[in-house]
Amino acid sequence: MLNEYQNGVIDQCQCGYLLWHFTGRKTFQPMLDNGFKMVKENGKDILKSTCG
Repeated sequence: MLNEYQNGVIDQCQCGYLLWHFTGRKTFQPMLDNGFKMVKENGKDILKSTCG
């Protein structure tokens, strides 16, 4: 998967999302480290993509 990211086949957010799945979905950290941010909307914390 890292090769696909480095070759431009997938973007940073797709890489983060896949890492989240591959690491067992126990924490959002792989997503937060790769193109997502946690924001508060209407009193709820949600993940937002920072990719185009």
